[in-house]
Amino acid sequence: MPPPDRAESDLQQPPCRLREAADAPEAFRSPLRRALQGSAAQLLVYTPGCESARCASGPSVLAVTGAGWTCIERTPGGGVAVARCDFSGTISLELAEILLSGALRILYAEGTRARSVTLAFNTVRKPIYLEAFQLLLRGIIGIPPGAQADHGADPPALDALPVKFRSSARSALLPGDRVCAVAHWPAATTDESRWFQHELAPEAALALGGHGLVLIAEERANGLLHVGRENKYGEVATFLPRSRLRDHRFIQNEGPLGALELSIGAFGATERLLIEFPSMCRATIQEVVGRAFREKESAPLAGGRQTS
Repeated sequence: MPPPDRAESDLQQPPCRLREAADAPEAFRSPLRRALQGSAAQLLVYTPGCESARCASGPSVLAVTGAGWTCIERTPGGGVAVARCDFSGTISLELAEILLSGALRILYAEGTRARSVTLAFNTVRKPIYLEAFQLLLRGIIGIPPGAQADHGADPPALDALPVKFRSSARSALLPGDRVCAVAHWPAATTDESRWFQHELAPEAALALGGHGLVLIAEERANGLLHVGRENKYGEVATFLPRSRLRDHRFIQNEGPLGALELSIGAFGATERLLIEFPSMCRATIQEVVGRAFREKESAPLAGGRQTS
């Protein structure tokens, strides 16, 4: 039995990269060793409990291997919950950054249900979670561990995005990935007065990369927006792998809003995303989404990844 060199208070240490399972707080060591089953981890990340306005998560350890990932989270009762999935069952990835609050969310298939795990963190530690995001992204796409990425210049298509969205787009794409189509739309608001507006849908963008769609959206405002001032302080970037796209339909609502219902999934598990936008922007969005589904149908099955 390992010496009790990790006290309960050790669970509140800052987020950090772990060299091996033995470096994890004591509560995670045995479950982590069992989960890895001797597999080498490309990355081990310890996250202390974190609570923000966007989400909350308990202390956890994320392990990324060559075949998939495991997340072990401390439960309120003092035990641990283990979520584990191969890359073939991982549906989508989300990276949020709102002021000093960040979150990495992994959506995955568990049988016929879509489930998710969320790691909430302080954005001072964002580089660790960005590395985890990129490793997960490479695994989903089917790039072998250790293969070198092309660190080329930003795709010219990203120039069509506002500066505030470009960083999020880079985070959710592989370095050097091609971007062949982009749709950007402003926030949809009501005209309540000369000085204040109520937001119906946030400003957002869709980028079609070589391996799937990236949705970038500002945080949704709950109150009134002051006209002419910066009211938002962060974005959420979601990577939707091409092989996980299932179906889509456009919904025409009464009034200024249109909506896209996008179905994504792996194996028998499906999740539906509702993306709202100003009705006048439908044609541009429809062009990008239609192209993504056409490319999915014509693309060969890369890396042995499932498409149904």
